[in-house]
This record gives sequence, C-alpha cells and structure tokens, in this order.
Amino acid sequence: MISLATLRDRLDKRLDLLRSHHLRAPARHQTLVDTIAWSYDLLDVHLQRSLRRLAVFAGPFDLDAAEAVLGPDSVEQVLGLVERSLLVRPAPAQGGYRMLETVRAFARGLLDEAEHDEAALAHARWAADTAASARAGLAGSDAGRWTARVEALLPEFAQSVAWAIRTGQVDEAARIVPDLYPWAECRVRADVMAWGRLLVESGHESAVTPDVLAVASWYWWMVGDHDRAADYSERGISLAGGPDSPAAYLALHAGVDTALAVGDLDRAWGMAEHAMRHATSAGDANATMLCVSGMLLARTFDERDVSHEIALLRAYEHRVDSPLVRAMGWYAEAEALSATDPHRALELFAESRELAGATGNRLVFGVSLVAETALLGRVGALDEETVSTTAEAVRFWLGSGNENLFVTCLRNVASLLDRLDAHRAVVELVATITTRMPDRPSYGVEAERVAAALGRARAALAPTEYNASWRAGAARDLDAAGEAVLTVLTSHPTTAG
Repeated sequence: MISLATLRDRLDKRLDLLRSHHLRAPARHQTLVDTIAWSYDLLDVHLQRSLRRLAVFAGPFDLDAAEAVLGPDSVEQVLGLVERSLLVRPAPAQGGYRMLETVRAFARGLLDEAEHDEAALAHARWAADTAASARAGLAGSDAGRWTARVEALLPEFAQSVAWAIRTGQVDEAARIVPDLYPWAECRVRADVMAWGRLLVESGHESAVTPDVLAVASWYWWMVGDHDRAADYSERGISLAGGPDSPAAYLALHAGVDTALAVGDLDRAWGMAEHAMRHATSAGDANATMLCVSGMLLARTFDERDVSHEIALLRAYEHRVDSPLVRAMGWYAEAEALSATDPHRALELFAESRELAGATGNRLVFGVSLVAETALLGRVGALDEETVSTTAEAVRFWLGSGNENLFVTCLRNVASLLDRLDAHRAVVELVATITTRMPDRPSYGVEAERVAAALGRARAALAPTEYNASWRAGAARDLDAAGEAVLTVLTSHPTTAG
C-alpha cells in the first residue's frame, strides 16, 4: 500500500503513518499509536510510570541501569513490561532490554517537563557512574572489554551531556566528559572530545573544571588548532592552582601532546615530568607510564640522551595492568630506538600495533603504524611490504578526524616517495602541508628529511614542472593529498606489477 521510499521519508510520523484500512479492524488497531495506547491503558499506574521513565534511555539497558532510573526493587516492573511485549527481552549473548522506537516515541510523548527532567537527571547520574566505572576498567587488564562497552553506551553518554548543557544541570556532564577521555583518546574520537569544548562554551560556570578544559584542549589538538589547544590546557592548569597542584594532572597531560606537535620539546618534557610526579604520588602506575612515555618522546624528538627515560619506562612496565598503556609504552620505546637499533624498533612497533589492535586502541595502533612507515621509508627495502605498509598508514589516518596525526603521517611518507623517485608527488605533498598547516611547521630530523626530499625533487625536475607541481599541491586539501599519495603508492611497480 506504500512504497519503501515513501515510508523512509515519512518515518518521523511513524506513529500515525501505518494506518490500517481494513474495514473490520477494531479502532484500537487503526494506527500504531492506537495500538500502543490501548496496551498502555491496560497497565497499572506503576507500570505506566516505568514505561514513561525507561523511555529516557537512548538504546538497550540492563537491570542495573533500569534500577538507577526507576528506583530500587524495579526488576518486577521491567519484567512486567517484557511480559506485556512493551520491552524486548535480551538475546542470550546480550544484556540489554530494548524498547522499540515506536514505543519509545509514544512513551516520551507522555512525559511532562517535570517528569522528563527527573528521569533525565537520574539517567545522567547513572551515565556519570558508568563513565567512572569505564575509566577504572580501561586502566585494568580487562580494558578491551571496557573499550567495547563504552562504544555500545556512547548514545547514552551523548544524550546525558546534551541534556545537561541544554538544561544547565551540568554537574554530571562535568564528570562524564573527563572520565571518558581515556576512551576518546585511544579511539581517536574528536567528536567525543568536543563535548569538553561544548561544556566550556556552554556559559555554565560549574561546567568549567580543570579536567573539562583538558578534554577541550585534546579536541583542539586533534583538529589541528594548536594555539587553542595550548590555551585550554594553560587555562586548566591555572584553574587547578598551577602545575604543582595535583588537580592540574590532566591539563598538564593534555599540554604535552600540543607541545610535542609544535616542537616545543623542553616544555613537553617539563609538563610530562610535572604530571608524572602527580601520578607517582597518587600511586597510579598507568598514569605514570603515560607521562614517562611523553618524556621519552620529547627527548627522542629533540635528539637528546634517553637512557634515563628508558630506565624509568622499563621500571614501570611490569607494574602496569592496562594493555592500552603498555602498548603506548612500547611505541614510545620503539621511537627512541629507531635511530640506534632500527631492527628492535620495528619489532616493538609490531608488538605495539598487535596489542593495540587487540584492545581497540586506535591511537597507538595508528601512531605505531606511522612511525613504522617512517622507519621503513628510510631503511626498509623498496619492496611491496614497505609500500603497502605505508599505504595502510595513509588509509588509516585519512578521514580519521585527527588532522594533527594525519599531517604527521603524510610528512613521513615524503622519504619513501623520494626513494621511489616520485619527485612530483613529493613537491605536491609538501606544498599541501605547507599551505594547509602554516601554524604546524615540521621540526628536527623530520624537517631535515622533508627538506632533503624536496631538494632532490627540485634538482630532478625542470623549474616549470616543479612550480606546476607546487601549485597543484597547494590547491589541494589534506584529504585530497592523502588520496593522491595513495594513487602513487598503489600504482608503483612494487604493488601494481
């Protein structure tokens, strides 16, 4: 009676759309809303209240979550709604009861403003407690399971944060956002880090805490705005009472990434060392190892002696429970060994990627892949494996939402393009990065390698060809540059032949 396209376009009116035209159909079956209303009217007042309040969930929920919203002794209420087919019981491998979207829309329509806000506040408190449990879980040996659990619950967290900002009841959101930062960082989710930015910009003073400012700083770092990233971390440190305050830990930790990105390596090391002292005083081995990893990267990129930092890293390696953190430590050590022991560095990059991949740590998987690509581009054989690994790294960061690390990835491809005599591709790539990221210049050994590749391209190409290549690259955005690099790599004889 109706086409699929029309049905799709009118699903916002789902409760009234599917009207029966059977002349003998009872009135209660004329529309979906009539059918659901008839079922609702058969419930007692307690079950009616439960159905309305459970509609506050964005997706499936377990009995603990239901109890948080309904109150104690609510199991019978949930089971009563399942028995009456207003909730769908969990499948054997799942733990969540589901409410069909048509039923949810009907039940939400019955909530007045006061009852909705009461249920939403209970939901936000449950979400905040769950985020705290997730943060603790991600710090333990079961981090992989918690990574998946947060992914499944993300619509609930998003709904609670949005409601809190809209209504001004931001206390729970100010707990949720910092507690989800380890997940958002390892999953490379700038959209979740953006919740910190939204809280800061909400105009609600109680939403602006040192930890929320730290999360907002990570958002700006991910999207490549290093000035704002540094500003937000500094605001967080100041609000905490200065770098010597334990409350400044997360803002210091966020500041390290921005300082590393712009090449302010002494500052990166100093902030990481400050944060490490706070983590050590708190007895947090995971946090300590993350900070030592930052110190090690700062010294490595500055081409300084790293023996002290490596000794610290190895001292904490066996105290760390979280595989997410161990993978980060292995990556940092591999970076430090790249110049002196490339064979061992490649082994560590592979181990780091394997552990990160098994636990859903996209950040460490991606940065290890980029660093391995850089090393293979310099010393690896010009074979299919080297070129394919480089292409894999570009594909990984292309469209990832982390512009900062995508640029790092592209810069590290220049050495391999140079070795492949893809001189026009080198010029185009450098032109894109220079034009699109003028506030993020390369530095150190990376800058030297890019400059050398560009110099060889200038010597190999005629001036008109070089200038045309530069103009072509300058006209591209970063995604287009990534696609162009992939075209060169996948068409090279080592992979195409």
